[in-house]
Amino acid sequence: DDDLPASRHADKGQWRDGDAQEARSGRGSRADRLHHPYRIEVSSGRVQVRGEGRDRDCAWRGYAEVRAVQRLSAAELAHALPEPEIMRGSSAGSASLRTGRALIALEPIVSRLRPEWIFAVGEVDAALASALVARKGGVPVAHLEAGLRTGDDSSSAEVNRVLTDRLSDVLFTVQPDAAEVLAQEGIPPDRIHHVGNVVADALELVSHQAARLDLRSTMNLDAGSYLLAILRSERDANGEELGEILTALEACAIETGCPALVVLEPALTTSVRRLGLEPLLAPLSVLEPVGYAELVGLMEGAAAVIADERDISDLATLLGIPWVYVGAGPLHSAALDNGSGKMTGYEVEEVVAAVLLALETTPVANRPELWDGHAAERIASIATARLASCAA
Repeated sequence: DDDLPASRHADKGQWRDGDAQEARSGRGSRADRLHHPYRIEVSSGRVQVRGEGRDRDCAWRGYAEVRAVQRLSAAELAHALPEPEIMRGSSAGSASLRTGRALIALEPIVSRLRPEWIFAVGEVDAALASALVARKGGVPVAHLEAGLRTGDDSSSAEVNRVLTDRLSDVLFTVQPDAAEVLAQEGIPPDRIHHVGNVVADALELVSHQAARLDLRSTMNLDAGSYLLAILRSERDANGEELGEILTALEACAIETGCPALVVLEPALTTSVRRLGLEPLLAPLSVLEPVGYAELVGLMEGAAAVIADERDISDLATLLGIPWVYVGAGPLHSAALDNGSGKMTGYEVEEVVAAVLLALETTPVANRPELWDGHAAERIASIATARLASCAA
């Protein structure tokens, strides 16, 4: 996952055994109480792997301050989210620093437990660290969301994507054209598997609870009457991009006649204060962080969703809600081909134009290929079959 201090001591690069013990015992460490969609999305895969008879489950979890958004209540999906045996975090800092700390923390865990697989998820620094430790330690490594590219080799995330793919024994893709990218880079076809999107699995897990919570009724919101912005990504140091987005949201509300609701990560709220951008929040309705099921409920009733991370645009695609992705991809082309979403830069005029165009577009009422809620089953089946073939 992504990177956030597992404890207050992590800011100094220190690691407390107590954090792992809390995670094992369920007493509720800080990381336990925070919730990010990846937790549900990856947990769907972990449920399937355990269902295949695997009795040991060691999970590396790095978190970033900007990820500490959605809080997980004690009862929310407890039956579907098995706790990892070990939970670790890495402190904030540069990409190189986070990767190095992840390597140092993960290596002794892998050496001690000798896992059958290491799953590197996405494009974060912890994913690359996991792949490096696995490759050097002789442990099979699988990359989830493989083959995505922006073409920006200067981006730390792009470096993580390319190197993690290169190091992985098995590459699980979300969309068919990712296999073409990997083949062009010399990855053998027998290592590439198109399995679909675990975001669809996550939606299956929470859909009933989202309907039961009915957060819109609690907030007196009519379906289709509001714009919903979900902002989670780190911004530039001087705040220009963040300021542009917040200004654009006010302009979108004026142009569409729909109020703009904004879910801000706590770290972004801190950035707003630090950069003196509070006046830009005044015309907006800023919401407290919500749980994943509540977030799904809010998205279902939105006229359009504005987001800066891929998993939210994927979720909006599955819900059939118009969406606008602000920033540089990589987006899943399957989501864009579905017709419900638009990409835009940070300029105010670009964001407003994209939102208006998305509202005029009728989403296609079909899911992309293999976005069917069974991606985790495919992942578990392929992983266990590979182990069986190696044992033979």
